[in-house]
Amino acid sequence: MKTLFSTLAVALTAGALTARPVIMDVALVNENDRNKNVVVTYTLADEDAIVTAAFTADNVSIPPAATTNLTGDVNVRVGVGVRRFVWPVRAAFPQTVLKNLKVYLTAWSVGQPPAYVAFDLTGRDCPRYYVSDDAVPGGVLSRTYKIDKLLMRRIPAAGVEAKLGDVTGARTSECPMRLVSFTEDYYIGVFELTAGQCAWMKGKPMSEADEESAVKPTINDPSSTWEALRGKGFSWPAVADGQTSAHAVYAKSLLGKLRTSQGYAFDLPTDAQWEFAARAGQRTDYPGADASSLLEYGWYNDETNAVVEVGLKRPNGFGLYDMGGNALEHVLDLYGTSAETPAYGSRQTDPVGPTTPDEKSYRTRRGGSCGQTCVGGFAKVYARIPYGFDNWAALTAPRLVCPVCPIE
Repeated sequence: MKTLFSTLAVALTAGALTARPVIMDVALVNENDRNKNVVVTYTLADEDAIVTAAFTADNVSIPPAATTNLTGDVNVRVGVGVRRFVWPVRAAFPQTVLKNLKVYLTAWSVGQPPAYVAFDLTGRDCPRYYVSDDAVPGGVLSRTYKIDKLLMRRIPAAGVEAKLGDVTGARTSECPMRLVSFTEDYYIGVFELTAGQCAWMKGKPMSEADEESAVKPTINDPSSTWEALRGKGFSWPAVADGQTSAHAVYAKSLLGKLRTSQGYAFDLPTDAQWEFAARAGQRTDYPGADASSLLEYGWYNDETNAVVEVGLKRPNGFGLYDMGGNALEHVLDLYGTSAETPAYGSRQTDPVGPTTPDEKSYRTRRGGSCGQTCVGGFAKVYARIPYGFDNWAALTAPRLVCPVCPIE
C-alpha cells in the first residue's frame, strides 16, 4: 500500500488586523487509518474567532475545492481553547502521495469575517464561513444554497465613496447621481430568496417533488411581502411604536425568527446597499454589464415571462446572481416625494431614503424582471420601480442582507 504522506510539516498565519485573536501550538498528524484522515490541532487564545485553513504539498497550494470536506473546529466561529479538525484527504486524493504537507490557519476577528457565510435554514448546522467561492462546499451554484441554506457574500463597502443613481440626471423617476459612502461592510444574498428557502423559514419545507419550484424566487407568496418579512406596523426609516430602531422587526415575523435562529440581524437592503452591490464597482447603466450583454446576466421577457431557477446566468463582479431580471427585488426605502430627492452630486453616508412616502404611499423595488424587456428603463441599475403599500408587488422577491457582525 502506498504511503499517503511523507514529511508532515506545519505553518501558521494570523489573519486578524490586530494581534488578536491568536493561534498557537498547531500540530498536523496523519491518523494513518484506512480513511487516511489528517488531523489538525491548535490552540486559540484571547478571543473567539472564525478559523479557516489552507494546505500546501511540496510548497504547491492545494485547491480550496479539494478541502471542502473539513469537519470540526474550522470554517466556524471557535471559542478559545484547544481545538481540532479533520481532513479526509483520501476522498480528494485517492491515489496521490502528498509530500511535505503543510497547513496554514487564519484567525478572523468575528467583526472581520471571510467573504462568504452559509446559514443552514434546516437548523442542523451553525453558520459556516468560507474565504472564496472556490472554498464553498459543492460550489456556490449547488442547489443546497438555493433551498436548504442561505449563502451570502460580504460586500466591501466600508470607507468607499461610490457614484450611485442616474449619472445623466435626465430622468425624474430615479435618484439623481450622488456620492454615497458606507461605514460598514455587509453581507448580501448570492441569490434572490427562493420559494424553498422561504418554506424552511416558515418551518414548512417543500417536498422533493417540488424541487423545480423551490429553486425559483419566492413571488406571489403572502409570507414574503415587505410587511410579512418585517412585521406589520414595523416601518422604515421612521421608528414606530414597538420598534427600538428602524432596523427592528417583529419577533414573530419571518426575519424575526431568522434572526433568532441564526444570530444575525437580517433585513432587506437599503436602496443604496442594493445598488452598490448590483454595480459591483462598475459604472455601467446595467447590473454587471452593458446593454449588449445584458441577457448574459439576467432573465427578461425577451426570453421568458415567468421566473426561473436562480443562478443560471452569469454573476456580477461581486459574484451575485440575478441582480438584473428574473424577479424584481424589495428594498427598505420608501418611494418619496420630489421634495426629498437628493440634489445632483450631493454626498450621503449610509442613506436611509425618504422619510415621507409620495402621495400614493409608494415603496420601492429594484432590478427589473422577466416582466420587462432588457432594454427598457426598468432594467437599468439605478431604476426605481414604485408600488403602493396596499397593492400586491407582482414578480417581486426579497434578497436579504445582514451586518457582518453577529448579534451579541
